[in-house]
Amino acid sequence: MNYKQKIREWTDEETWKKFSVDFLNDMGWQAYEISGNLGICDYNGTRYLVSFRHNINGGAIGTKLEKNITDRIKKHNAEGFIGFYSGNYTTSLLERLTSMQVNFKLFNGSRITTFIPFTHSNIIDTYFGSGIKGHHLIPANYYINLNDESSYKPLKCMCGCNADILDPLNITNSMVLIHRCNNFIFLYYGLKHCINGIDDNTECGWLEISQVLHPDQFIEWNQSIRIFLKNNLGLNTSEFYKYKRIFTMRIMQRIRSVNGGLFSRLA
Repeated sequence: MNYKQKIREWTDEETWKKFSVDFLNDMGWQAYEISGNLGICDYNGTRYLVSFRHNINGGAIGTKLEKNITDRIKKHNAEGFIGFYSGNYTTSLLERLTSMQVNFKLFNGSRITTFIPFTHSNIIDTYFGSGIKGHHLIPANYYINLNDESSYKPLKCMCGCNADILDPLNITNSMVLIHRCNNFIFLYYGLKHCINGIDDNTECGWLEISQVLHPDQFIEWNQSIRIFLKNNLGLNTSEFYKYKRIFTMRIMQRIRSVNGGLFSRLA
């Protein structure tokens, strides 16, 4: 996905500010908006004044716009300054901040978009999702990895309710689990309220469908299944593999791209 191009399409400062605050918080910077285009950010024990400016379709931010920085920092009881710009900043601004001998950080659009793929996937779905036609309150970005969308095959809930758990409206409300019954092992997938009465009584646990669509989570879960089966060689797996093959083939239609955000990120 071309994140920079998507940001170019944002026509209002408000979207940029909301994204900026969510982005910084996701990166562990404890940011919040205070007024106008200003915010506060606490990072590693330092309180920063943040200037949010959506200038990707305009000129670079320089000293004519970022004036009286020292006074503004003191006014908001801050110790440093952050320029968070969707476009670029000028060399003169960098030189001014350097000469002030103040804690500062400058982010331009190129630097920010480099980090976007490593944010939580909720950030990407909220601000860069394609959305679902007719459901503007669900900004999901669940990809269909098919050349021909007409060849899409649904993954029906195993309770028999006929719901497609890969429908973007159902993904966050669906799950998959491994269940052991005596000498048999089974895989169940479906809407949470349909199958949550089934025990996930193995070390493999259960996953939300929104989680398993992240490649790293799917790989990790499959590894846990391999280890479990290796440690329980006598289990009857005929029914398990029957549905595991269907499950794997169908979710590949929705699996997230490698730059589509992370389900979890180490601090």
